[in-house]
Amino acid sequence: MWEKLIGTHTKPYWIRLPSRIPVVLLIWFFALLVPFFSLLNSIFGALLTSFATYIIPSAVYIIAFRKVETRKAATMQPPAFLGRSWNVAFAINIFIIFTIAIVGTGFGGWASIAAFIAASNQYKVFGACYQCTAATPVPSAPKSG
Repeated sequence: MWEKLIGTHTKPYWIRLPSRIPVVLLIWFFALLVPFFSLLNSIFGALLTSFATYIIPSAVYIIAFRKVETRKAATMQPPAFLGRSWNVAFAINIFIIFTIAIVGTGFGGWASIAAFIAASNQYKVFGACYQCTAATPVPSAPKSG
């Protein structure tokens, strides 16, 4: 989208590559600004990515082929290893929806939010050192004598 905005989306690769630098610098700045960015990223991954990658396509498949007329007119029929059965294809999609909703979104979201809450008190904006232990003195090398 950035390349389209600045008009480099149709240019050669050697022009598009440097045009991406402002986006990378902005993301890098936010990663430095918010040291718990990885925790936020895991929350988004559990709640949004698994939902958008697995649940929505499976549900749309079921909705799109719910009518017999649509199934008969489909360009691609269910695969042969499913016995060309639409019911088996629907059952697999329902299994994917419930499994990802429970395991991916449910448990994954719970674990990500719990980790964020547990770590939230140790982070500050532009923290000098986070998840660091107190500096321990480095032992000096033994003197040879």
